[in-house]
Amino acid sequence: MGQPPFHKEPKPGELGKNQISGEQTRGLAGSPDQLVVEKIDLKEKAVYYNTKNAWFTQIIFEDWFQNHFCKEAKMHQINERAIRPADVKAILLIDNAPAHPIAKLTLPDGKITCMALPPNTTSLIQPMDQGVIYTLKRLYKRAMNVHIMEVVLSEEDERLNKDTKASTTLENFKKYSIKDAIDNWAKLRNELKVTTLKNAWNKILSPIPGENEDKDDYDFEGFDNAIYETLRDAGKKDLQLSDVTEWLDNDADDPGYGELTDDEIIQCVTGNADEDVEEYSIC
Repeated sequence: MGQPPFHKEPKPGELGKNQISGEQTRGLAGSPDQLVVEKIDLKEKAVYYNTKNAWFTQIIFEDWFQNHFCKEAKMHQINERAIRPADVKAILLIDNAPAHPIAKLTLPDGKITCMALPPNTTSLIQPMDQGVIYTLKRLYKRAMNVHIMEVVLSEEDERLNKDTKASTTLENFKKYSIKDAIDNWAKLRNELKVTTLKNAWNKILSPIPGENEDKDDYDFEGFDNAIYETLRDAGKKDLQLSDVTEWLDNDADDPGYGELTDDEIIQCVTGNADEDVEEYSIC
């Protein structure tokens, strides 16, 4: 997701303190001329996996698909859409990230299937790449800043006539946890405008560019300047607007995964890579 402009970036190959990887899903129902986008709220409980090497692997993905996604998809269709259990059907479209399975995953009854998009087509036909991920990343970075920034002098600072906003902000960043990240991401995902989702699907399904586009979407004009002003108020006086713009855009072309070394591939093949995998629930 990228670190704030006031944070020193890790060296190439190192993982940032709180970097996490996750799966984002959205539902679609209906034919192309009757587009219905489902805005599915995240439940109060989030599930995540932890490994010592921070890998997101095929083993983890398959476990998540079988034991979490399929169950949630079934319950959503039965409880929220009043679909009979026998009529439940779902397809999960994924890209070709190394952590995603090479073979198609499907339940024994064939009702729920996971299929990969063709190679090198993600930017063209993956719905989440049509503005959804871009929007969520920007909203998340702003939310993280709000969570961390100390922009008002405390009563103690005023009494002692000193300014500790910058040091307090840095301390808040150090305390920013995976749970904080998940809470902020879940909140923003639940609040994401339905128009953003509709526009993403229309970009793929509409034969004419811009046709059926809903104008009631997010406008990010001046977005970087607003964050810049907040950071300046928090004590980062040497910050330049270009630093904020670079931070917002530094992962625009990031595929969301890294390439494994030969040794890491051997660990995956021999089964030693996931022996320390743990699953957690956050409420």
